[in-house]
Amino acid sequence: MATIYFDCSSGVSSDMLLGALIHLGAEADVVSSELRGLRPSAERAGIALGEFRLRVRTAGRQGVTGYNAAIEVAGGGHLHVAGGGHGATQAGGGYGGGARPHSDGHSSGGGHSHGHTPYLGIREAIDGADIGARAKRYAQAAYLAIAKAEAAAHGTTIDEVHFHEVGSPRTLYAIVASAIAAALVEERFGVVGFTCGAITDGSGTVECSHGIIPVPVPAVRELLKQTDIPLNSDPSINTEMVTPSGLGLLIGLGCRFGAEPEARSAQREGYGFGTRDTGLLGAVRAVLG
Repeated sequence: MATIYFDCSSGVSSDMLLGALIHLGAEADVVSSELRGLRPSAERAGIALGEFRLRVRTAGRQGVTGYNAAIEVAGGGHLHVAGGGHGATQAGGGYGGGARPHSDGHSSGGGHSHGHTPYLGIREAIDGADIGARAKRYAQAAYLAIAKAEAAAHGTTIDEVHFHEVGSPRTLYAIVASAIAAALVEERFGVVGFTCGAITDGSGTVECSHGIIPVPVPAVRELLKQTDIPLNSDPSINTEMVTPSGLGLLIGLGCRFGAEPEARSAQREGYGFGTRDTGLLGAVRAVLG
């Protein structure tokens, strides 16, 4: 029986995991088709996601090629929560990646939403989505892990957590898409589990909705308490390389720390590239072995 090993030695995000899993063998059109089952349930939960497009492009660095995968959302990918006020759906044309200095970090605990998505709403949206049971389980587990981390970081409960970037339409789509892709490769190759080597993050600070925060960001530090996967920091890289969505997905997949399969036992590899040039490979490598 096969396993999948993730090499996250040059960082991890939901987009990087999605690209690696598609490059490994999850069919992008199948991922996109199944992902369309999320929007109706999100709208019933009061979350206006908007139309999306899954863009997959060939990418490479340091002589290695793979995929760069990204979810582009109509209106620029910003968060829109139905119900009026600051959270009302805003008009906007076209598709955008919604890139920010900090890609998917923090939440605020409790109080008013001001356009922030409540964890309970995301849980309801995923629960009611027309997607496979295994993908649904992975997505729910990923968001539960992130909600626990955010609750701990902000001294509140998971029922009171409201996400900022990690609850944006683009990131919600990306996390669920990655869960769908993981379930697809599991079924295709008879995968029985996921492992991961030590993860590498950068250093310094990063800008997010709360201002300037240190790297690793608080949510990542809290997420590390939920897993046995170690994290190394590279002081030569002055930026974030590990996002809460990426680490939350590894936890949601039940990924455990383990050794890389021997080269002779590796059946195939997939590379998912990020967009930041840190001097490292900048890709998650998924190894089927």
